[in-house]
This record gives sequence, structure tokens and C-alpha cells, in this order.
Amino acid sequence: SWRRLFTGAISDNVLKFAINAQLHQLPSESNKRRCGMIPVDSHCRLKLVTESGASALDTCGTPNPTEMHVLSSCPGALAQGRYTWRHNSVLLVLKSALIPHLRDINTGTIRITQAQLPLR
Repeated sequence: SWRRLFTGAISDNVLKFAINAQLHQLPSESNKRRCGMIPVDSHCRLKLVTESGASALDTCGTPNPTEMHVLSSCPGALAQGRYTWRHNSVLLVLKSALIPHLRDINTGTIRITQAQLPLR
């Protein structure tokens, strides 16, 4: 959340990643290509996974991958379960933030007024 961002409740590494991702400044293939660090005709090198779960020799191979490809559409990352892992990690953070509040509400420590209830 923005509050956690500005109060220092997240690690420096997470903050750096979030800012760099928003500004498209991650060390992605597209940024490395733009800075001349890799050839112009680069391809995604993330390994695909076989049906048995073993790492395959084949790579994703998408030409000139961007941040969008890496963060949301690479078949190699999908096959490796990286998107599921990231999704579940976000859910765990939400759970750890919500459980104490729900416990307080259920035990009556915090009272919810009619004005605070969602509209129906």
C-alpha cells in the first residue's frame, strides 16, 4: 500500500523493484537492448518445463522480450509456476494484514457502524 511504501514498512528491495517496474527501469532484455548491453535481436531465454516437471532444453524464445512479457505473459514463467507463486505471495501478505482486523471485529474489540458498511 502507499502507506506502507512511505512509512518504510516494506523492504528496500521491494521498494526499489516497485519503483523501477513503474518507471520501466528494470534490467529487462528490452532495457539492456536499448542501452546496447545485448544484441538487438535478443530472445527470451527462460527455460520451459516439460510435462514431467523437469527443465527442458527449449527456451521461451520470444523475440525482444519487454517488461510486460517478463511480468505477465512468458510461457516459460507460466510453466514454471512463477505467476502462481507471485499471486499466492500477494494473498499471504493480504491475509497477514487482514486477519488481525477481522479478529478484532469478530471479538467486538472494534465496532463497525452502519456508515462503515458497504452499500448494497
